[in-house]
Formats: sequence, structure tokens, C-alpha cells
Amino acid sequence: MSIRNSKTLVETKGRALRQQVAQLKANRKQIGQELEIARLQNRTEQLNLTLTALCRYLTEEGLVDASKLAALTKEIDQEDGQADQKRPFKKTSRPSLLTPDP
Repeated sequence: MSIRNSKTLVETKGRALRQQVAQLKANRKQIGQELEIARLQNRTEQLNLTLTALCRYLTEEGLVDASKLAALTKEIDQEDGQADQKRPFKKTSRPSLLTPDP
């Protein structure tokens, strides 16, 4: 094998190794994103369960009127200018049970 062929072979293997490293880095990033999505989904489901239990308890105990709670929810929903049944998380100086984990 000539030196030229050896050099070409080394360059080819080097490119292949660099491509493999790049692919491994991309895979690691994707796995990290998938883990974060799963963590956030789990946290959201926990909050949903807690909020559902709280609302149900308060209405069943007669501590809160369900229609008034629904009206207040609708009012708060419109505070951001969009009636979309969502409330964006905002940084606030006062603690909230519904503030996401840092």
C-alpha cells in the first residue's frame, strides 16, 4: 500500500469517526430533551391531579360554588387577553402552589 493510499484511508476513517461522534452527540441531546419532556409531563399530570382533587373537595364540601368557580376561571383566563383555557407561567415574587419547579 502506498503512502498516498494510506493517507486517503486515514482521512476517510477520520471523516467517518467525526460523523459518528456528531451523531452520538445529536442522539445524546435528543435523549436529554425526551427526558425533560417526560419530567414536565409527569409534573403537569401531578398538578392536574392535585387541582382536580382540590376543586372537587371544595365544591363537594360546599366551600366553593361550582358555578362561581367556573365564572372566576373564565375571568382569570381572559386576563392575558386570550380566552384559551390556559394561563401562562409568570415569574412572581410571591410563592404559588402552581409555580413550576426551577
